[in-house]
Amino acid sequence: MWSEYQNIYENLNDRRNGILLLLLVNSSLLWKNVASFPMCAMRNGRCFMSFEDTFELAGSLSHNISIEVSELFNEFEKHYSNVSGLRDKSPMRCNTSFLPTPENKEQARLTHYAALLKSGAMILDAWESPLD
Repeated sequence: MWSEYQNIYENLNDRRNGILLLLLVNSSLLWKNVASFPMCAMRNGRCFMSFEDTFELAGSLSHNISIEVSELFNEFEKHYSNVSGLRDKSPMRCNTSFLPTPENKEQARLTHYAALLKSGAMILDAWESPLD
């Protein structure tokens, strides 16, 4: 009979220890600021990223696209550089290359907010008809 009570006590004790351990780990994660949290603000059931996160994502995507386009251009050059007259027909500059844009994140941070918005609007306008 005593061993039965002892088993029940040990099981309860194990559960208490498990709960205590869970609370300890949870508070430790919160203390270290690594607890999970949503990556966007929820409004009207939709997810909205912060402007900073959107800007970082746009910069990252732009960088990746630039790398892909460079690789594609190099492949094109490798296969079609010997075709006469082809180079004369293709534009060698990007349709947005004339626009003033910051060279890096630090320049973007130091650029006035209104100038960044104007550059962004000009870039969007340039892509409305990119082959003009």
